[in-house]
Amino acid sequence: QRLTQADPGVHDDIRENFLFAVDSTTGVATPVSPETSGLPSALAGTADQRLLGYQFSGQLVEIDIDTATQTPVGDPTGLNATSFDILENDEGFIVPFDENFNTQQLHQIDIATGAAVPLGSSQAVGDAIDNTRGTGLGTATPFIISLGSVDNSLYGIDLDTDSLIQFDSETGDAAVVG
Repeated sequence: QRLTQADPGVHDDIRENFLFAVDSTTGVATPVSPETSGLPSALAGTADQRLLGYQFSGQLVEIDIDTATQTPVGDPTGLNATSFDILENDEGFIVPFDENFNTQQLHQIDIATGAAVPLGSSQAVGDAIDNTRGTGLGTATPFIISLGSVDNSLYGIDLDTDSLIQFDSETGDAAVVG
């Protein structure tokens, strides 16, 4: 992302984005799209090499890696999230946040339609944190970012406690693992 500072009183700062391909053996990042704006905060790739993004507004989009053009997938879910990942079997997941910016429950996203289905308890993340630190249930105020997967487990970072949270992709159960 490149920031262009605003002229005071004239316009807001401008943030231009680029899509990069990262060579997994060297770590070298190469821009693959033209400069653009408005890319989703959460990106994930499918097994057949499609790039999808989940916009803060709750819209799943497919992103053309050559042009950075975004094409909506289905209708917006109405769920705000900054975490999104897709397992190798093409099951998509988000951890949306509520009006207090708490992220409590894993949701599965159908990457063909954009529809979202909640999994597990509506307080799964907070309860896992409260159980781990020995506090009363309902005290944790988690905010999960950077959802990623290994096998069929999903992991996210809770910014409130700096904890690594593990999600079971089938049940939505959450656990603090670090």
